[in-house]
Amino acid sequence: MQLRIVKYENRKFYNTETARYVSMLDLSELVAERGDVVVVSDRTGEDVTLLTLCHVLYAGLKAGAAQGSEGAFKPFSPSVLIRLIQKTRDLSSDSTSSEDLQ
Repeated sequence: MQLRIVKYENRKFYNTETARYVSMLDLSELVAERGDVVVVSDRTGEDVTLLTLCHVLYAGLKAGAAQGSEGAFKPFSPSVLIRLIQKTRDLSSDSTSSEDLQ
């Protein structure tokens, strides 16, 4: 079952399953554990999952740059992001889905 997270304009995230607010670090852990997470805007109902996951990745990498940061992501090679950007540019909605990135 897909976990639904509501993102409020004040940058708070609300886990509808547990009826609790979660931090960006919590959201990162939920994604790692569950995988099937959707984030929607409280105001518009729009799916903002992709943008939110980009923010989660950025925050984790930024925290990793500060030594000893709890919950930070381990650094990885820029070539990982380069390949991701190259593959996403090649995607077309007609012939390929984002699942092909796996």
